[in-house]
Amino acid sequence: MEKSNKQLSLFSDENIKMALVKLGLPTMVGLIVSALYSVVDMHFVGGLGPSQVAAVSIVFPLSLIIMGVGLLFGAGGSTCVAKFLGEKNYKKANEYASTSVYTSFIVSIILSVLMIIFFTPIVKALGISKTSMLYAQQYGILFIISLAINGFNIAFDTVMAGEGANMYAMLAMLLGAVINIILEPIFIYVLGLGVKGSAIATIIANLFVSALYIFYILNQKGVLRYSFNNFKPSKLLYNSICKIGMPMLIFEIFQNIAVILTNSLSSPYGDSSLSGISAVTRVTTIVVMAISGFTKGYQPFVGYNYGAGRMDRVKKSTNICLKITTGFCIIMSAIFIIFSSQIASLFGKDKVLINVASKALIMNSVMIIFYGFMFVYACKFLATGNTTAGGIVTFARQSIFFIPLILILPHFLKLDGIIISQPLADLLSVILVFILKIKDDKRYKETKNIEIIKQ
Repeated sequence: MEKSNKQLSLFSDENIKMALVKLGLPTMVGLIVSALYSVVDMHFVGGLGPSQVAAVSIVFPLSLIIMGVGLLFGAGGSTCVAKFLGEKNYKKANEYASTSVYTSFIVSIILSVLMIIFFTPIVKALGISKTSMLYAQQYGILFIISLAINGFNIAFDTVMAGEGANMYAMLAMLLGAVINIILEPIFIYVLGLGVKGSAIATIIANLFVSALYIFYILNQKGVLRYSFNNFKPSKLLYNSICKIGMPMLIFEIFQNIAVILTNSLSSPYGDSSLSGISAVTRVTTIVVMAISGFTKGYQPFVGYNYGAGRMDRVKKSTNICLKITTGFCIIMSAIFIIFSSQIASLFGKDKVLINVASKALIMNSVMIIFYGFMFVYACKFLATGNTTAGGIVTFARQSIFFIPLILILPHFLKLDGIIISQPLADLLSVILVFILKIKDDKRYKETKNIEIIKQ
């Protein structure tokens, strides 16, 4: 219990800036490493040729489906867990944590089996070219097996944030990514397995991370108890989890649609153009994962203090989180713009690939500056019970804004229309978040005035 109180004191008593750093930095570092792995993975596959890169790019959206499931139960469970811990209701916290993690694993296995059964029609629908089909088949089935494992990892990693155990999660993800990066060139080139080697390395790395998480569970390292006795599936519990986590699933679904549409519309311009645009998606994901990781610590912090009635800590933490994330985004944006050509050349020597990737990276980097603002307020809306606003923010970026843009602009601007669709969608999203922020601030003031009147 002493350890439990120490972990929970991060939410209630710790200096806010230090608390956010302790809660958010480990997950941020872990996710950055994971995102870097994705970039390194494409770099190694890029040495095989544009068709192999295109095959991996076509299969990649399947991972976003499993990630969405993991975040649905993980993010929803994490916020509920933090709220119950703030209320000192440890029984409910354990039930929500256990049910979230195990449900995510079960659903991920079911989805992975379906993906394997219908793999060929799926990749054909995603726009695979004849030259890339063989590589997609070699890579895809093994990659899907790794996804089933990752459904457990993502949910568990996210729920751990609710109890302040981010350091362990960071180390697990860090070691998994390092193992993956080491094994990639060995399996791809030394053993001559090609794209198969990339998928096998991912399976081994994900199994290693799962083993570390299972060790954590069996040895009762944290505040929560992830036992099967606490697995309590019920309509009420799932409603609570999904109410908060559903925006994350919606985000991944539309992120998936966005990637599919981008790949499909880029395919007629050749494997090199498709690979270049896909490479930029991997690079910008570094920033998305970093901000997402840091706000994973911020969201349960806000949820805990909101549940405990500490609105002063909610407000201060939001301001601090905005400064940290925005500063990071400005630095990354500058790096991407200045070194766009050098970064693009990491994914192959093909001139078309480099030119397309460099141009797309510059265009996307302009809006990266505002990612912190978008992510922080989306998390705040969800953590403070304003799920409507949180859902709208998550839903709008890749659905209301991006999908119409990418379907319309290429008719007029061809490949350039594909490249500028995401930056324009981000611009419209920033405007939307700003409007919702004003309304949310008004809601908070009205609630505060009611409380003063009651007193």
